[in-house]
Amino acid sequence: MKRMRSNLLLLTTALIWGAAFVAQAYGTEHIGPWTFNCVRSVIGGFTLTLLMPLLDRIRTDTKIPANPAEKRLHLKAGIFCGLF
Repeated sequence: MKRMRSNLLLLTTALIWGAAFVAQAYGTEHIGPWTFNCVRSVIGGFTLTLLMPLLDRIRTDTKIPANPAEKRLHLKAGIFCGLF
């Protein structure tokens, strides 16, 4: 059962990746590659910002920081990595 689930998740990832490639090809024809990537990144960042509180509530891994100081440190590190 676990192997089948893993294979289905891998197939789903490949389908999403392939669809995104086609969407990117059509998108860059209309607005250019720099604008397309900028808009895509802004949408992704906005989505993650909205999901962060939800994901924080349903977390089950104890390695995720629990106190505010660790959360701020991880947020700063994530922003730095994202900008880099």
